[in-house]
Amino acid sequence: FAKDLVLLVLIVFLFALRNRLQPALSPTASAAVLTLTIVFSVAFQWYVLIHLPMVDCLPYREKSDLIEGMKMPRGAVQDSSVITLVYEKNGRKVEFGASSFPADFDSTYHFVNRYDKLVRKGNAEPPIKDFNLFTGSGADTTLPVLTARGYKLFLFMKEFQTESPSWDKGFSVVLTLARAKNLPVFIITADYDDVAPWTTRQGIATYVTVLKCDATAIKTAARADPTLFLLKRSTVLNKWSYADLDAALPVLNQLPTQ
Repeated sequence: FAKDLVLLVLIVFLFALRNRLQPALSPTASAAVLTLTIVFSVAFQWYVLIHLPMVDCLPYREKSDLIEGMKMPRGAVQDSSVITLVYEKNGRKVEFGASSFPADFDSTYHFVNRYDKLVRKGNAEPPIKDFNLFTGSGADTTLPVLTARGYKLFLFMKEFQTESPSWDKGFSVVLTLARAKNLPVFIITADYDDVAPWTTRQGIATYVTVLKCDATAIKTAARADPTLFLLKRSTVLNKWSYADLDAALPVLNQLPTQ
């Protein structure tokens, strides 16, 4: 809000002196610069939506350790709260802390409720939240999957979109190479009930493991839908958009057979 107020003052200043301002470029050059800026902005956004962001600042970026990212940061401050009691006396609700009862507290006070009142907000939140992997039966398999030795592939698919997606052939080649290298392949999705039957219809159910995960966590980890991750234990080594699965093949081909 403060920023908007400062900008408003500057805009008012420019508006008041608009007749004295002379453009640095001619009208034709200004129009050309504006057009190129719009084209570049739209094209760049379109590119990163299909591929992956040029700079990844999120906790799922390459070289990051997912298990470490799920831990509380060092020096984190926990939320500070106090127990607050709610009583009723003479038709009025009275609130007080568990260690500060009123001096006249007696049987005329009738208990109503108790709750934890936040007095200081802390910063004890891990960079990676809600990244939990569940089997179809609901068993939490997050740590067993992440701590398993060797390399593994994660295909983050937020939801089932179509029976024959455009990336289907590219993923088939990746899956064939993964089988040759004995790499476990996990499809992580928020749409388990549709994706799991799809793997059966595609004839790949025996070669992949479908796991359930929160849709927001998937969207944070995979900026394109779907996105392929290569991990060694819990460390992200590489990631590719569905449009760049062919770029994953040389990297996978260099991995040792497990």
